[in-house]
Amino acid sequence: ANGDFCPLSFCSGENYAFTAPVAGKYFFKCQVRLDTVEYWWDYLWLRLNISDSRYVYGDITYWQTGGPGEAGEDAPAWTWTVSALVDLSASEWVKPEFKANNGSGTTTWTMNGDGDASSPRSFFTGWLVA
Repeated sequence: ANGDFCPLSFCSGENYAFTAPVAGKYFFKCQVRLDTVEYWWDYLWLRLNISDSRYVYGDITYWQTGGPGEAGEDAPAWTWTVSALVDLSASEWVKPEFKANNGSGTTTWTMNGDGDASSPRSFFTGWLVA
């Protein structure tokens, strides 16, 4: 509401982020589901980036050691979640990020709202608690 979430590259806040209109405690939850994930990632994780100064991490999936990419096989589908109660000052922002590393570097994807609305498998939600 009120334009607190910036889903476009030309809005005034941090792109693809929620910006707190007032100081307070906010609850956030994010889930990402990927289909046909390539087996060559060493590990993957989902996190909440809070104004590039704090991070809340979900579980890390060690992809090739007991994970769905073991034995050189692509995973048909996999889901990651993260949730947190976060103290925010007015104008601080929160952005969900999905990260992957394959030993030669880390790739970051920001959830940008693209996807099939008729089959929502990934989401980012939050609300002011106190």
